[in-house]
Amino acid sequence: MLANNPYIADANDLMAGLKQFGPNSLNTPGTDGYGFIRTYANSTDPSYRYLWRYQVGFSKAVYVRWKINSDGTWSAWLKL
Repeated sequence: MLANNPYIADANDLMAGLKQFGPNSLNTPGTDGYGFIRTYANSTDPSYRYLWRYQVGFSKAVYVRWKINSDGTWSAWLKL
């Protein structure tokens, strides 16, 4: 149940699935204090995966960013 999960500490952490973020979560885009980040991965091997991350905040803004492989860097968040 999502309502019982703690907020993520850092949006740069590698994770798959749906996570909540809060005002103290690091590396979130925009000014949304609360919302959800959904991460999609094409593989379970962190060395060879492509990650796409979507963030939806309570201000109704939607952002996306991506990363290639665990040693890659995250792109900038882009507002959709």
